[in-house]
Amino acid sequence: MRIRIRFTLRDLFWLTAVVAVLLAWGLDWRAATKTWVKERHDALEWAKGPHNPDGMILAFFSQDAQSLPWSLRVWGEDSVVNGFLIDLDKASAADKLRIDQLRFLFQKPR
Repeated sequence: MRIRIRFTLRDLFWLTAVVAVLLAWGLDWRAATKTWVKERHDALEWAKGPHNPDGMILAFFSQDAQSLPWSLRVWGEDSVVNGFLIDLDKASAADKLRIDQLRFLFQKPR
């Protein structure tokens, strides 16, 4: 006995609409995550950059990629930062804004 699945045109419309919404959500999520990864890499490059000759910022790295959120591990993020040691006395006002960005981008999971 053969089972035949029948679709109406309305069923096909709803199936297409649901798939389109899921794909749009997935692409938006991917773009946001890729932007987050790029911002993390840019912030680390800034922290390692030439403007930091006195060691105003020291980053502590770890190889434990499992501590990253899954949304970063999916895209191959490997920059696990366990913490920063920051000397705020050496920081200018512009540097303090970037330091706040570092704190935001490298938050510890709760």
